[in-house]
Amino acid sequence: MKTLRTLYHIALYGTLGTCLGICLSWCAKPDSTRLDVDEIQSQVDVLESRLEQMQAALDDHNLDQAQEIFEEIDVSIKANRSQLSAYPEYGLLKDRVEEVRGELCYERVNINLEKFYQLVREKKPDEARDRMSVCRDEYKRCLPLIQARSDFIALRMNFEGISGALKKLEKEIEEDKRMRNIQNLQNRYSGKLDEVRKTLDECEQKPEKAESFKSLQERIKEIGAQIDAEMEYRGESSWKSFAAVSKKQLLQFESRRMTCWRKKELLQVANQWLTDADANLRKALGIKDPEEALVLVKEASQHFVKCRQSVGSILKSEPRLAGFVIRYKGNKKRAAWMERFCSLQQRRVQRRIQKLTAAASRKKRALMRPTKARAKPKPKR
Repeated sequence: MKTLRTLYHIALYGTLGTCLGICLSWCAKPDSTRLDVDEIQSQVDVLESRLEQMQAALDDHNLDQAQEIFEEIDVSIKANRSQLSAYPEYGLLKDRVEEVRGELCYERVNINLEKFYQLVREKKPDEARDRMSVCRDEYKRCLPLIQARSDFIALRMNFEGISGALKKLEKEIEEDKRMRNIQNLQNRYSGKLDEVRKTLDECEQKPEKAESFKSLQERIKEIGAQIDAEMEYRGESSWKSFAAVSKKQLLQFESRRMTCWRKKELLQVANQWLTDADANLRKALGIKDPEEALVLVKEASQHFVKCRQSVGSILKSEPRLAGFVIRYKGNKKRAAWMERFCSLQQRRVQRRIQKLTAAASRKKRALMRPTKARAKPKPKR
């Protein structure tokens, strides 16, 4: 029995020793595990901090920085996968990283779309075209990661509208270019019209000093022909309106030119023809020879005839010029008076011509009559 008791104690203490060893081993293990957890927690804290930094970069639309941070996070997780797998929330961390990957992809598409539409608003088609290419590449690459998101439909609608937006912009720019070209064309012709208008203003102020009316007429016709020859913008309403107004102005210019020319003709009648006629009549009064006087009076008569015909034609074409004032012998006279005066003077001069013609005939007959020989005086006795 004593031997059995001894064997029992040995077995009991052996079992207790084994249990104690197991317990000591188990008790020592938590210290090393706690150290690993601290290190893992530190790594997780760093990852969480970098994730926040990446989100801040996305909020600032800094895609390059956000991408750089995410790549660091991805590399760190892959390098420490064995340690991080012991982290109780490792699965949640992985889900968070994948969520951030999708968020980064979404923002790469979204921010590039925002930049594209901003370039469209700024009317920069070349830059917008390059940005559209980036949008398409990012959309194609990120589609598997973002198509399940709740906000994907809005993103897709923005993406699908980029082609139409660019075409609309290009059309607007082309239209703006056409409008600028039309405006430049209008400005060019407006300058030409202003030159003609200025010439006409000067003519109306001093018609007697006006330049060649023929060249001005040719200038007016030339401008009208040039406007008609502008075929490129003929269908544009703005150009059609401008052309119609300009052609109407040219008609008015031609009317003003003719009025100015007629005024100059009236002044020429008073200053030249009537003056010359008066000079001839005064000179004829001092000549005793009826034939010489007749020549001067006939020239005066021709001047009065031209005066009557010219003034009559002008007033028939433009009756309102009947009140146009001219100066004759220092007095103000109207054009209508000048027509009557020339007609009256022409009749008076015609009667004088008849008298001078008769006198010249008598003189001629007298010269042709044979003269009687004088009788020689009888010598004185």
